Amino acid sequence: MPFSGTGGIWAMKAGDFVPVNFPGTSVGLGDAITYVGSNGLIEVYPGNAAISIPTSIPAGVRLIKHEAGVEYAYGAGAGLISAVANVREFGAKGDGNPESPVAIQAAIDTGRRVYFPKGNYNLTGQVTFSTLGQMFFGDGPQASIITLSGTNKGFVSSGPDARCTFRDLQITGATGTSHGIDLSSGEVIWSSFENLWIDCGGKGIYIPNGFSNHFENCRFGSKNDNGVEVKGGAGTSFINCFGNAVPTAGKCVYRVYLGATFIGCMSTSSVETAVILGQKVAEDGIDTECWGTFVGCNFENFTKQGIRAKFHVELTLTGTWFIAPTSGTYDCAINVDEASLTEGVFVIGCEARTKGATRNKMAEVFATGPVRLVTTQSNFQEWLKYDQNGTLKTAAVLGTTNGRGDNIASAATIAIPATGDVFHVTGSTNITTGITVAATDGGRQVTLIFDGTLTVSATGTSKLAGNFPATPDDALMMACDGTNWYEVSRSAN
Repeated sequence: MPFSGTGGIWAMKAGDFVPVNFPGTSVGLGDAITYVGSNGLIEVYPGNAAISIPTSIPAGVRLIKHEAGVEYAYGAGAGLISAVANVREFGAKGDGNPESPVAIQAAIDTGRRVYFPKGNYNLTGQVTFSTLGQMFFGDGPQASIITLSGTNKGFVSSGPDARCTFRDLQITGATGTSHGIDLSSGEVIWSSFENLWIDCGGKGIYIPNGFSNHFENCRFGSKNDNGVEVKGGAGTSFINCFGNAVPTAGKCVYRVYLGATFIGCMSTSSVETAVILGQKVAEDGIDTECWGTFVGCNFENFTKQGIRAKFHVELTLTGTWFIAPTSGTYDCAINVDEASLTEGVFVIGCEARTKGATRNKMAEVFATGPVRLVTTQSNFQEWLKYDQNGTLKTAAVLGTTNGRGDNIASAATIAIPATGDVFHVTGSTNITTGITVAATDGGRQVTLIFDGTLTVSATGTSKLAGNFPATPDDALMMACDGTNWYEVSRSAN
């Protein structure tokens, strides 16, 4: 039967259903009713659908009506109230001066959506929330700023299910290792974080047990920890997110323990590593397989690697760029700590380059196990993988070859350019002391076509079946094992 409230406490019995008559307004067909229980937002129902409430409504429970973009709420002893708790109406100042979190905590404790109007809320303590699905929002990250003084945390979950929404806010902390948003109290699923700027002493956002959460248009940074950290992480998505400075060794912008999808994400400030996926026993006490998909991302100025996968991995990268800094050294674009041939790294239409820094590893994809690499890169030797001993691992190339490289001027010792697999050797100076072996040459096979008359001596790193007296248009095919160049075939044309 329909029911209505007349003040005080709602009287409901099992079997009561909407439509509901609100004081001063009524619910028509198509209007929506939200039943808000003592533990938070439960569900939204269309106004013309019958729903059963299994128990009577206790004190503190509210019903919210959604009508023409306006929301009305009626609850115990409250009469007609707003569905949004404006922190200013509870006494928050937002003038940049230090203020107690008591007023903001009072707004949160209503269980309603919490609104931070434009201002700088300089909090001297943390706030907690336990309402399932509660939302916290402001007027944008450049307008609604929450400053955490000293070593205080920001928002801390206290309920068994920490599902929530944060958007249009900036959260900043000056010192310590405390997190901006700490969702440690329970499982976090289907939560959303949008248009946030977070730069704290600790992690910007910390989710130790989370799945299927969404981050969009967020800017992450940390002075002493990871920008964002999600343990678990299956179904996690990052869209158009940006990594700010993360200066601490061993930390990164995006830390995910299982898997995530990254679309249009960036990290351009100085960081050791942009993304770390998975876990390994030596560092985390457990081995965790991981996977990641990267589409149209850009990771720059990393001092070690763009992506680090700690354990068995499946990575797919499309249209993603890795750009090392202008000076110093870096390890590689992608570093796979431990792997086997059951996993793979798929690189399609990506780019790895340096502004001037020197690469430490032997190739842009480096693995300590025989990861499968599948790539369409024209300069695929830059993407080949080596293990920690410099041994070449399995690689496959799809749809393209290296093509002709730059000409090589004949000299006593020659070097093979990094790009290409067919080269013309110009001039007539004899090659008497060998061919140099670069860090990225292991596994390459090249063809040298001679434009002049000269002799290639079987000496040094040139392991030939005897000296090769070349005349114009003669060819010599050679393969490198990382130490020497070995003759594969020769032809006199």
